[in-house]
Amino acid sequence: MSAEFRVFSSSNLEVGKQFVSNSPDGKYVRTLLQTGFVAPNQSLTGFIDRFTPSLDDFPGSNKILCIGAKVISLLQGRYIRKDDIKTGTFARIASRFGTKTEHGVGVAGYPEKLQTAIDEVGMPRVVFASGVSALEKVVVRSGIIKKPIGLFFIIAGKRVEAIDGIVPDGGYHNHVILCPDDYKTLAETLTIETKIPIAIVDINYIGGSVLSISHNAPLTKKEVFSALSDNPFGQDKKRIPLAVIGRN
Repeated sequence: MSAEFRVFSSSNLEVGKQFVSNSPDGKYVRTLLQTGFVAPNQSLTGFIDRFTPSLDDFPGSNKILCIGAKVISLLQGRYIRKDDIKTGTFARIASRFGTKTEHGVGVAGYPEKLQTAIDEVGMPRVVFASGVSALEKVVVRSGIIKKPIGLFFIIAGKRVEAIDGIVPDGGYHNHVILCPDDYKTLAETLTIETKIPIAIVDINYIGGSVLSISHNAPLTKKEVFSALSDNPFGQDKKRIPLAVIGRN
């Protein structure tokens, strides 16, 4: 085992262990790959080659490698310690009204995350997104619409939606993880280097999106999202940032 990787799992599962499962609709077969703790500032292609040098041995047809945005950001060194983030007045006040769900607190619910969003896309955009989001909540409570559309992230953009982190424990506890650099073209760049179809995905328990997909992908963005919509990656300490999906 490389010194760069160590098991970081409450169940102490073997690094590189595969978990094969079907998607809920039965149309896709997913092979989930557990990598253990991921050390920062590594080669993206080296990471891919270590776990998925080829897709030939994986089940299914029309296969594509899906990489979680969070692990890409960690490999790029795109994270900040919570204590190193200087939050402004707007972030501290507005975060009190951020969305909180059974799965955790969103970007707008932590002052450090909200400040990072401001640093990423600018104060005017985040302020406008926050204002529209507040109006959206009023409309939902009035019963005009049944559930929120997520206007905050639609306006703030993917760079803000992909912000993650500030978990209580784990290898990157109390860090804010940013959106990957060059996420729009990253899948294309990586597929040229590795020769395999790739999608960069940001999936969580309440939704997410496919950030980029290579030109030679045998599945569309919509199909990739459908295959991963139940978030088989999981969260927290599962350490499963890679999935090979194919038609069943």
